[in-house]
Amino acid sequence: KMDLNPNIRKILSATNNEIVVHFPVKMDNGEVEVFTGYRVQHNNALGPYKGGLRYHATVDIDAAKALAIWMTWKCSLAGLPYGGGKGGIQIDPSKYSMGELERITRRFTYALGENIGPEYDIPAPDVNTNAQIMAWMADTYMSTKDPSERSKYAHVVTGKPVGSGGLEGRDRATGYGVVATLKAWADWKKTSLEGKRYI
Repeated sequence: KMDLNPNIRKILSATNNEIVVHFPVKMDNGEVEVFTGYRVQHNNALGPYKGGLRYHATVDIDAAKALAIWMTWKCSLAGLPYGGGKGGIQIDPSKYSMGELERITRRFTYALGENIGPEYDIPAPDVNTNAQIMAWMADTYMSTKDPSERSKYAHVVTGKPVGSGGLEGRDRATGYGVVATLKAWADWKKTSLEGKRYI
């Protein structure tokens, strides 16, 4: 439909990088569990890779690839200077304590190492991740840098708490986008949203 150049189609049909990390974490009971984390970097022609990290039982390399590709398209269509990235850990976070989630997040960040960075790949919150998880990620990543340089790396992730350099409204940005889209659709279709429900 969009008459995309066949060579561009070939480039966009493949991901640039697919990172899989396995890392051990000590649980509250003293046992060690080994977790698997993913980060797929689809395309960075327009700028650093950008996209969420989710903590969910359905996370795997194929899901991360599909979501990373969509991020490339979303950023491009919105005119943002970013490429597409996505990833996460295959866990159900409701089964872990806050302390365990912190250790899992910090160890995942450390395992990703230089595969993320403020001018290279910028993770964000996604399904079952939030400002606190992003703060742990940023803190862990920054702690690997020279003390005099650490503040330069605070933008390694977005979605941090406001007190850690995050933006007001980020916690509800996705829901706000849904509402704004529904309102625009209703105006376009000349219909009222009064009494309507959605899922």
